[in-house]
Amino acid sequence: MAGLNLGAMLTLGLFVLALHLVSVTLAKALRAYSRTRLEEICAERGHPDRADDVAHHDERTERSAEALAVVTGLLLAALLG
Repeated sequence: MAGLNLGAMLTLGLFVLALHLVSVTLAKALRAYSRTRLEEICAERGHPDRADDVAHHDERTERSAEALAVVTGLLLAALLG
């Protein structure tokens, strides 16, 4: 990291921090969502089959969001160093 100047490190740090916050928020939201409420909302909006599509991909998306949170956390730790 010796080749990065202060401005580049701050820019990179802010980007990684924003990405980290979004990924943590996404992981928490996916962990806490209600399948019943999702089905109700989809039915109200005229897409009852969409709830099944979301449910089919929710675990994989949650794992991906958690992995991204871990990687960005490690990057933040490395930048703060």
